[in-house]
Amino acid sequence: MARPKTPNAVLRDVPDRLSNAEIADAFYGCSDAGIMRGLIEAEIQFIRAGGVRDVRTLRGFWYFVVKSALSRAGVLNKQTSEGNPVDWDGTLSAELEDLVSARETTYEELQIIDGSRQRSAATPMTRSVAKTQWVGPHYPWVILFTEKDTIWPGVRNVAQLYGVSVVSGGGQPSAACTEDLLKQIVRSQVFKQHFPGTVHLIGISDYDPFGYKIFNAQKEQITRFFPVDEVETKVTLESIRVGVYPKQIPPDELDVKTYTPKANGLAAWFRGTGGVNGKPLGIELDVLPITQIRAMLAQAIEERISLEPRREDLRLGFVEELAWETLLPEIEIRKARLVEAVKASDAWTKIRQTELPESLFKDAALDGRSAIDPRRVFDCADEVRAIMNKVKT
Repeated sequence: MARPKTPNAVLRDVPDRLSNAEIADAFYGCSDAGIMRGLIEAEIQFIRAGGVRDVRTLRGFWYFVVKSALSRAGVLNKQTSEGNPVDWDGTLSAELEDLVSARETTYEELQIIDGSRQRSAATPMTRSVAKTQWVGPHYPWVILFTEKDTIWPGVRNVAQLYGVSVVSGGGQPSAACTEDLLKQIVRSQVFKQHFPGTVHLIGISDYDPFGYKIFNAQKEQITRFFPVDEVETKVTLESIRVGVYPKQIPPDELDVKTYTPKANGLAAWFRGTGGVNGKPLGIELDVLPITQIRAMLAQAIEERISLEPRREDLRLGFVEELAWETLLPEIEIRKARLVEAVKASDAWTKIRQTELPESLFKDAALDGRSAIDPRRVFDCADEVRAIMNKVKT
């Protein structure tokens, strides 16, 4: 006979507003799943009541919402009836998936993101004819590096904001990816015209042996694969790892935001870093709020660049955008006239009668193209321009 299901924990507020005793009382008599669901539901109610949470990874949700509450209630190190540690991580994932699939909440509502999986919804493919530049590629020699793909969107946005380069380690830096990025950098016009001689690597990774190893591997790859034969000036590399460090965590939160790394390389790393408060403990990058990571990267970038080109981007972008906004109604009217003139001509008949092979799109897919350039399909561009020029005059 199946054991009766215990109720979900009911918390009157989010754990950081409750005492240890209140959390423990709410957990009493509940299954592991019931405890987890109670924590998630308390977070849902907090947000729906107007509470604000920063965007976070699932691992960040574990640290900010779950782990500290379990620790304060004295159940973090709870064991199963078989004497094994309770799989709290797995319970969190399972309960979240159940709540989301039952349409009781969404990852979006809980501000949980996962940037480690690349995705793109179907979008229109357009060609920009009128360009208004908001951010120039001013400093490609400044490279942001993140060990974790999960926070990639946040790091990428900071890079785009300042006009610097960015790369993700994806758990282990790729030599081919590093070489490709470096070649793109040195072949850019801004690099050829303004490179000051120093490449800056600004990195974030876990505070543990593997996090340090990954950051050092990225630094080594930049040194090994930098295309010096394509650069006329002497190149030096400055590398700085801006986090995560114990000093970036509030002291009263360190106990629940640390863990014991695997033994491989731990002794040497501990001798070099001192671990956490003299103990061989590590800290995952995910314990930091995304806003704090953004602030750390922004500070490091601003210490290494001049912001004047970015300020000029804003000035010119503002004027150019308003200029296009002023011109657009007239342009749309004139464009419509040109298109109608072509449709009323023999050129349009020629366009309509141009054979488009059945394999056109498949061939483009095999070539690795994301779109088909119509100018490569139709061979009457000069004829169409002549018609349009007559309308203009």
